[in-house]
Amino acid sequence: MQTLLQLNPPIPMKTPRGEGMAVMVIDYGPDFDLWWTVILTKGEHVGEIWTYSNPEVRGVENISLGRQVSLNGKMAGGQHQNGNGNGTNPEPVVGNHPGEKMPPEQLNGRQFRPPMRGI
Repeated sequence: MQTLLQLNPPIPMKTPRGEGMAVMVIDYGPDFDLWWTVILTKGEHVGEIWTYSNPEVRGVENISLGRQVSLNGKMAGGQHQNGNGNGTNPEPVVGNHPGEKMPPEQLNGRQFRPPMRGI
């Protein structure tokens, strides 16, 4: 099942061709990456519209949301809002069973699994 979602407001993103605003996201289903349609606002390709797969794009720095670029150029972690809004980081989960947790040494930088989709 294919889903097309117009983003309102657009989401700022970093792409291989420069920074831009994601205006649309396309989801072809659980076996495929998300595809982001981005209007470029910085770099030599300003004004061009490109679609990138999920591994090619990154969110931009946003101090208010706790996304800061660290000294090594990677995004530093921040506090995430969980379901009760207290700002604590949710515990990582793995598998299809609620409460099943992955040992920290096996996380490899991942914090969350994608939500389960209905059959």
